[in-house]
Amino acid sequence: MNTNNVIKLKRKRIKKINPLWIIAGLLAAILIAVLVILVRGGAEGIAETGSVTVDVDYNAVIVRNEKVITSEAFDLADYFAEEGAWVEPDTKIMQIYRRGYSEEQAAALIEDGMNVGVGGFTPSGYPKKTTMALAKAIKNGKKCRINIWSGASVGPEIEEELAAVGGVKSRMPYYAASNKSMRAGINSGQIDYIDLHLSHFAQQVDYGFFGNVDVAIVEAAAVNADGSIVLGPGVGNIPMFVKHAKKVIVEVNTTIPLSMEGMHDIYICAKPPYRTEIPIYHVGDRIGSPYLECGLDKIACIVES
Repeated sequence: MNTNNVIKLKRKRIKKINPLWIIAGLLAAILIAVLVILVRGGAEGIAETGSVTVDVDYNAVIVRNEKVITSEAFDLADYFAEEGAWVEPDTKIMQIYRRGYSEEQAAALIEDGMNVGVGGFTPSGYPKKTTMALAKAIKNGKKCRINIWSGASVGPEIEEELAAVGGVKSRMPYYAASNKSMRAGINSGQIDYIDLHLSHFAQQVDYGFFGNVDVAIVEAAAVNADGSIVLGPGVGNIPMFVKHAKKVIVEVNTTIPLSMEGMHDIYICAKPPYRTEIPIYHVGDRIGSPYLECGLDKIACIVES
């Protein structure tokens, strides 16, 4: 082997960089980036809450553009800036409609002598918190006796709670005898009771035979941005009550799975002489809406249940 052709390689020692310098450099870069964003994003915008307009200072970029009611905050938000846009001073950036109420606030909307329609059918899908809060208020001195309308019997949170404190003036079209206070009040004549066939009641409400629906209370799985409602497992006569209601209280039951959406087919027959046959001709036919049509203008408040 010819040693003259051998190339001698010299090893160089690589100096190790202290990891603390790397961390310090990254932190400095992040700090500079944050400062740049705050300086660029500083501006004045306008946010509206209901009919009230307020000026707000903000140091941020609009990162979303959506219109939705959330189950956490029950706020309706309209965003008027595009996603990722920087806005000029005095630009209207969003409008917020407060919708969240406590059950006590909801119960305060119900007054003496009102016709109150509740959702659900038997102990399934009926509201609970508002009527329980109303019963508590009556027990504490509020003078209020209401007319309870339903689709069938409902649970004790409505029937027993209100009847036990003398909060029921009349009941129709049906009640469950297991609610002892309601049964006792009807049998003693303290509570007026009209026993109607369940299939007749909704159309008689539609004709106005019993007067106005002052308040409708709905249990829901969710509320859509346009005010339509995803019902839970019980429907009953609530579509008719909501149609004629002056005010609607929605109890969003957060234990109802959102997979309920699409299960329902809500259909209201036209009044005679314009009524036709119910147009279901095949097993898979759908003729109505998966949502209970309501509208945000009717919803007086939303209560988490």
